[in-house]
Amino acid sequence: MPPEPIPEPAPAPEPAPAPPPAPAPPPPPPPAANATPFEMSKAAAIATLAFDLIMICSSTFPGAARQGIKQRVRSRAPLTKQA
Repeated sequence: MPPEPIPEPAPAPEPAPAPPPAPAPPPPPPPAANATPFEMSKAAAIATLAFDLIMICSSTFPGAARQGIKQRVRSRAPLTKQA
């Protein structure tokens, strides 16, 4: 009895086409659209106002503080050696 022939494998089915890509999600809203209003504590508000006042005064009179220090140093009498 002759040996039985080995059956050939069936051809592989063609792969299914890939599904279309999902649509891109909408872009997120700009940060200002969903931001909550900024609330400052009273202490922070006072500190900010004090800082602003100092900055305004120092820019109005540039070098005024340094000039005062220099004048006081210059007004001292020079040190002399005591014999």
